Amino acid sequence: MQGGGGSPEQSQRVVFGRQLDENYSQTSARQAKPRFRLQARALAFSAKGGKPAEPVLCLVRRLSVKKCAFTMAEILLSLTIIGVLAAITLPSLTGNINERTWNTQRKALYARFSQAIPLMDAINGYGIVEEATSSASAIDTAAETFITGGLSKVMKINNICDNDHLEDCGIASRITTLQASQIDVPRTMAEFNDQMAISLSDSYNNYSLYDTKAAAFETANGESVILYYNPKCVGSLAETSEGYGGFRISPKICANFVYDLNGNKGPNTVGKDIGFITALYPSDVKV
Repeated sequence: MQGGGGSPEQSQRVVFGRQLDENYSQTSARQAKPRFRLQARALAFSAKGGKPAEPVLCLVRRLSVKKCAFTMAEILLSLTIIGVLAAITLPSLTGNINERTWNTQRKALYARFSQAIPLMDAINGYGIVEEATSSASAIDTAAETFITGGLSKVMKINNICDNDHLEDCGIASRITTLQASQIDVPRTMAEFNDQMAISLSDSYNNYSLYDTKAAAFETANGESVILYYNPKCVGSLAETSEGYGGFRISPKICANFVYDLNGNKGPNTVGKDIGFITALYPSDVKV
C-alpha cells in the first residue's frame, strides 16, 4: 500500500487527482467547464509533492466569480480617446446632416414660390400712387402692401413684419456673406442693391426706381423671408439688339426674396441656411 515511498494520504490525493482528470476527459470537454480541469491538475500537482495548489485554486476561484476589471487609468485613457475621436468626427457629421436638411428645405421653398407667385395676375403696382399725390409713407410700405394684399392670397403666411420690426419675423440682424464677412441685413432696396434704386433715362424710356423699404414674413413651414420690392417693375424697355448691357435687367426685377431656412438660429450664412429667390417680370412671372 505504501509502494512508491509516499504516505497513504499522499497516495489517496494522487488517485483522487487522476480520477478527476479522467472524469474531465470524458465529460468536461462536452460541458466546456475548464475550471474543473484546473482544479484537478492543481490537486494532482499538490499530491505529487510540488508547490502548494492554493495560488492556482485562488486564481480559479477569481475567474469563476469574474472579478477581473479595468483600472481607473485604463478607463480614463479610453474615455480620452473616445472624446478626441468624437470631437474630430461630430462636426463633420453634424455639418453633413445640416447640409442635407437645408437642401431639402431649399427645394421645397423654391417649389412653393414657383407655384404661388405665377398665380398672381401681376406682381407690380402694389403701394404705387400717382406722383402728384405720392407720399413717402406709401412708397415705404410698398413691400408690406405687396405681402398683405398679394402674396398672402396665394401662399400660406403666418406673420408679417414691417421695416421697423424685421426681427419679429426671425430675421437676423447680421449675416455672413459668401466672402465670409459679416454685414448688417439691408433694410432698403438701395442697401440691398444700389443698381435697384437708380434713375434710368434714355430715348426709349423715362423710368425711375423707388428706394422702397424691406418687409418680412414667416411662412407656414417656419422659414423667415425678407422682401425687397420694386413696385414699378416692367416687362420690356424696348431694348434693341445693339444696346443695353446687363444693368437693363434691374427694372425687370419685381421682387428679391432673401430667405433664412431656420430663422435667426444660425449659422445665418449665405449658401447654407440663407439664400435668394428672384421674381422677374410683372406678368408671366419667372421665378
